[in-house]
Order: sequence, then C-alpha cells, then structure tokens
Amino acid sequence: MPTIAIIGAGPIGLQAGLALRSLGSVTVYESGTSVACSMKDWEHVRLFSPVSMNVSPQGLEAIKSLKEDVDGKPALDMDEFLTGKQFVEQYLNPIYKFLIKENVHVELGCTVTAISKCGVSDSPLQKNRKKKERFRLLLSYASGKQSSAFFDYVVDATGTYATSQGKWLGSDEPPVVTNKEISNNSYQLGFFNIIPDVLGKHKDFFVSSSNEGVKVIVVGSGYSAVTTLNKLRELALASPGEVNLHVSWVTRTLAGVEPYERIKDDPLPQRRALAVLGNQLASSVHCSLPENMSVKYFDSTDVKTMRADPVSGVHVKAIRNGAKLELDADILVANVGFRPDLNLFGEVNMNTCWANESPKKLSSPQKAEGIKRKDSGEVLSQDMPGEDTFLNPASHFFIIGMKSYGRSSDFLMRIGIEQIDSIFNIIAKEHEASLKY
Repeated sequence: MPTIAIIGAGPIGLQAGLALRSLGSVTVYESGTSVACSMKDWEHVRLFSPVSMNVSPQGLEAIKSLKEDVDGKPALDMDEFLTGKQFVEQYLNPIYKFLIKENVHVELGCTVTAISKCGVSDSPLQKNRKKKERFRLLLSYASGKQSSAFFDYVVDATGTYATSQGKWLGSDEPPVVTNKEISNNSYQLGFFNIIPDVLGKHKDFFVSSSNEGVKVIVVGSGYSAVTTLNKLRELALASPGEVNLHVSWVTRTLAGVEPYERIKDDPLPQRRALAVLGNQLASSVHCSLPENMSVKYFDSTDVKTMRADPVSGVHVKAIRNGAKLELDADILVANVGFRPDLNLFGEVNMNTCWANESPKKLSSPQKAEGIKRKDSGEVLSQDMPGEDTFLNPASHFFIIGMKSYGRSSDFLMRIGIEQIDSIFNIIAKEHEASLKY
C-alpha cells in the first residue's frame, strides 16, 4: 500500500485524510497544537456559505458513525451558516476523532519545513532521473526535535492563511514590525492582520476612556475588510456608552467604482448584506451607522509605509491620486489578502504561475473561469477542472485547497472537496484500484 502524507489539518486536509485513508497509509501533519488551528483567528466570523457547501458525504458519515447526533436530530443543519468556531466544533473536531479511531496518524505540533525527492534529483537538468522517487519530509517539533519521514505521495493542504501572517502592506520600505514582533505583540503595537474579534477577546483595544474615542484605519477592499467594518458597527451599536469609533477605510479601488460587485440574485445572503454595506460606506450613505461611529472612505490609495508605536499609535504614509496622504490612528487593521508559501516545495520540481502563484495547470482554468464569470460575477459558477490539471512535473505531489488558488480569493470549500475526489481517482488509477469512497 502506498504511503501518503497530508500537510495541514484544516478543513481540506482533514477531509483529504478521510478520503485517502482507504488507498494506503496516511499521515496528517499539523503545525498547530490542534486541528484547524488557523481558524481560531476567525472563529467569531460567520461563513458566507451554508453547511451543505462545506461538508463531504464522507465527513457526514464519519460524524454519524461517532453518534454525534443529539436527541435523534442531525448534528448539522445543512442550511445553517456557522461561525468558524461552530464549524470546527461540530464538523472538523468529530472528523479528527474519527481519523484517530481509524488509526490514521495525525501529528499535531509538527511543522513540515522542507520537502525533497530522495535518492535522485528531480531537476529537469539531470538526465535519466527517476519519476517515482519517494519524498523526504523534514519535520520540526515544538520541542526543538527534528526528524525525517518518507512517503510515496504528498498532498499540500497548508492553505494561505498562516503563511501570510508576516506579510504586511507598505511598498516603499520594509515594515518596522518584524515577523517575531508580529507573532508576539502586534496587537499591542496597534496592528491586526486578521478580522479582530471586537465583541470578544479584542474588544478592549477598541474602547477608549477619552472623549476623542479610538481612531482605526482599515485597509483592504475584499470581504474581510467589510466584515471588519461590520464588526466595528456591531460593537458601536452594542456599546454606545463606552465606544466612539473614527474609521478611515483605505482601498486601491478606483474613484467612482463600487468596491463590491453587485451579484444579481446573490444566493448567499451573508455576502449580499456585506456588499450592500460596503458600497453604502464607500458612497457616504451611512444610514446604517450609529452616532458613535464614523467612516471616511479613501479610494485610489496606495499605502507606502507605516510605523507603529505603543504610545503614539500608527502612522501611515500613502499616495492618493498622485498626492501624498498621511493618516494617524490608534489601530490599523490590514485585511489585504493572502498568498501561498512557495518555499515549502522549493526542492521539488513544480511549475507555478508567476502572476497568482498557483500551480500553472490550475491557474489557466482559474483565468478562464474568471473571464467567464465577468458577466455573472459569481464564484459559485466555477466548474472543477479535469484530473490532469493536478499532475505536476513532480509526480505524486499535489497542491489542493486554498493554496491551489494562489493569491486568488475565489476558492470555495466545495472546490476543495471536489479536488480531493480528483486526487483519490489519480492515486487509485495508478495502483489499479477501483475503490470508491
């Protein structure tokens, strides 16, 4: 039986382990101390898509086998929109328990720091190289211990979220905050590169005892940015006596263009509501804002540098329509997107797209889908590309999940589940298996 390594125990990695376990010996590696560790940063955020779009038949069967039902009712309502925390507790944690029960090895607190082909170089410059060499994974543990493990297949499901924690906006100079400072005390410095939990554990950062209130800069024009703005609005509504927010919303969206495309008959009500709110804020239609919150919108703005100090706060320098712009605030929230870590497979012969940093075979269908969707504006219309798009120059190495979309924000969990089907079929065919899961 083949040995299969899955890197990342998030939503796609866990479901991949569930599916591929019938094909061979599966090991799942997770750098965090728990499964879906990155989701803790947005556990307070409600998903756009209903449960039915984020689960697999195998996942539901696994939960059912663990008798996770309560009073005869299904453990999951297929039409419900869960928060990140609810999704982990009600779906991913039970899958993890099932994998352990099925003797699938899940290594928590173990980081895969490098991947290479062992025995023979995978370089295209080397003649007569073997195509089916095993992979060597370099493993690093929190204790400082290092070791190696060898596998026939590797599935990279590390996503893009955690690898982007140290990447900040600011194009002229390196940011003053180092990666170590970001991980240790960025919030104390006034930086958030997540959607802050302003109604929960991060509330104190947005409450001020002074009459001037708290000045906040939000950078970004995606749905994470407007989610942050909506959370700030909810905080202002919930705490009128203790919160007074002055928000500067900075985007590179051109003047006169709505930051959020209007999707006709949008089937996702959560997304539709956020798009309406974002466009209202951008056009100064603040009918939905409470009196203790103001928003000033800066379009056509490119952030150049930023500086932070726990005493003086955040200082941002930018260019807007060719003119210099400087903004001061107590807090900066950078919701500027994510990008994959390509260093992990630097020793493996991969062919990635220079533009969006996804596997090249997968980037072409994405571009085609993007062109097709210009009329509808709907990511739900995506079709899963064929199995051959997962066949890389490094045979038996697959990238799935959000990382397979590189810097594109169009990825859906439904697509990741379909990707798992493709990987299953590829491995099954190679080993002349007719297994179905």
